[in-house]
Amino acid sequence: MMPASAQSGVPVKNALVVVNGQEDLILQSIIATGGSPSNVRNALETAELLSAFTPHVSTDAFGRFELNESLDPGIYNVTVFVPGFVASSNNIVVVDGTSAAKNLTIFMQPSAMVSGRITDEQGRPIPGIVVAASSPHSANYDITMDDGVFVLDTGLKTGQYDIYAFKPGIDIAILQNLLNNTELGSLQNKVPILFKTQDAGYISHVSEVQLEQGKLTTLNVQLKNSHAISGRVTDSAGNAVPDVAVFAFDSNGIMVDTAAITDSDGRYTLDNDLAPGEYTIIIPSLFSKEYAPASAAVTLPAENNTVNFTLHKSGTISGRVVEPNGNPVADATIFAMPKGLHVDDTQLALFLAAGTATAKTDQDGRFTLDSGISSGTYVVTASFGSVPVSSLIEVQAGSLANIVLDFGETITIRGKVTDSSSGRPIENASVVPSFASVIPSAELFAAKTGPHGAYELIIPIKDNSTRSLFDEVTVSADGYKSATVPSSAATVIRLDKMPATKITGVVIAQKPLSPPVETVLVRKGTVVFEHEGMQYGVGLQTNSRIVDAAFDPPSRSINISLEGVQDASGRSEFSIPKEFMAGPFAVSLDGTSAAEGVSTAENQTHAMITIEHEHDLQKITIQGTTAVPEFPLPAAIAAAGLAAILAWKRLRR
Repeated sequence: MMPASAQSGVPVKNALVVVNGQEDLILQSIIATGGSPSNVRNALETAELLSAFTPHVSTDAFGRFELNESLDPGIYNVTVFVPGFVASSNNIVVVDGTSAAKNLTIFMQPSAMVSGRITDEQGRPIPGIVVAASSPHSANYDITMDDGVFVLDTGLKTGQYDIYAFKPGIDIAILQNLLNNTELGSLQNKVPILFKTQDAGYISHVSEVQLEQGKLTTLNVQLKNSHAISGRVTDSAGNAVPDVAVFAFDSNGIMVDTAAITDSDGRYTLDNDLAPGEYTIIIPSLFSKEYAPASAAVTLPAENNTVNFTLHKSGTISGRVVEPNGNPVADATIFAMPKGLHVDDTQLALFLAAGTATAKTDQDGRFTLDSGISSGTYVVTASFGSVPVSSLIEVQAGSLANIVLDFGETITIRGKVTDSSSGRPIENASVVPSFASVIPSAELFAAKTGPHGAYELIIPIKDNSTRSLFDEVTVSADGYKSATVPSSAATVIRLDKMPATKITGVVIAQKPLSPPVETVLVRKGTVVFEHEGMQYGVGLQTNSRIVDAAFDPPSRSINISLEGVQDASGRSEFSIPKEFMAGPFAVSLDGTSAAEGVSTAENQTHAMITIEHEHDLQKITIQGTTAVPEFPLPAAIAAAGLAAILAWKRLRR
């Protein structure tokens, strides 16, 4: 029986229900800021890439949800994301390791709303600006279209908020390509923009606003033009050095939202998010193409904003790692850092500017560091093993570094982790020597299983007095009971699944007293589709939130993903250039052919399609009869990753 208070509300369909452990502080910080279901889903997908699985499910047409997951005992938060609303607090589930069902009724209340227009110094609207609540990395954000309008109307409780407005200036995809898919550990991806933006750069802006649930606050933001720094990168002979990355850091050592790649003539320009102040311009060793890193200081504004760099070939430090008896140590990790530079108390800017280098020893224990080495004295550290033994020495750049690691023998622990019922391998299980499993930083000593469930721990020990510490290992994996077993060679460890915890419930919304602001605001923009170097702009005017867009050449159709408030009216108008697609057109809404609510018109150059729909519609598909030019199959495959509205690519980004 539903409580009387619930009967007076409205069941919420397509609500995103997320269950996460209270100890997962990183994920909690992401979802605590609220946000639309699509943005939160993107954050969860990014978290899953980092092996942080978070159970989630959507409600059905009656607002009901059911989630069956094997959850470790503990306390979990149940958070619901619905456009236009904020979830009630204290939706907590205690999991005790049994299969006892947990039943919840979750009440949604109208969110506070903040909306406005982002303009430049001349008052012109700026497209492609990210507007985020609480943090630039928040999942609660919107992106302006051609008219500069933004709307934040989800997940905002009564209180004071920082509202950030900025143009993303770092394209992680380009940097990733520059490194040939090397992992980027120091960069955060800040919601890349894949639709029409301005070429100009702007200085980020933060506003403090007091918001109240159920009420609209208007916030118009004028962004100032960014200063610019440009220059040329050459080698010691004066030749241009193309394809190196240049970054800017402020006086606090924080990376500014701008980056540049040198062109074929070695030239670069940094022109986003540069306010007046002191900056360090850096070419770090990670992106310096085997040259030594370089840096320069600049204060803005300046009479001369030119910063040129002359790169010198990296120095070299080579050597050998052995154990006390002179036997080589293979696969040891080598790390070199300038003397006097300490990671803990050094700004990131100075750390990257000084340069560091890493390498692995070969089978003869030898190594060479030949990238990122400048002149001067370096501290070279060698470490080896899953529970590592390490040693360091000081050497001059260009010298030999022979390092002795103090251990007498190694213990090798290998095995495989499988599901006890199915026998299937368990990927990403953690295997830790039992003595270390109670240490807060136990993950530093852990081996992770691969796709076939295999693991290997190599442990250097000085003598037999410590061997017994490694007689057992503790194995854990999400959704499984942990096990402590002997660490004998070639062990197959079978883990039992935790009993599935059934969490069910219903999501009920209090109907807002007035139409959500999102339903009465009309936003205008251009969705840019690209094929074989040609760009086709489809005009779009809508009162819904655009989530994604894609073009499918074989079917000659475009798919627009939307997000909106339940029980409200939506309207979307498309202006499609005939050189891109031509009619007659067929329209479907959430996969169902739309016979009513669709009107078409055309002129010499464009076809206009107007669609009346429910505001919480999720997908519009428009299929043309012809496409100009016709797309052959190979080109269709290449066009599958065309320009869209927005996506969460990251790292996190």
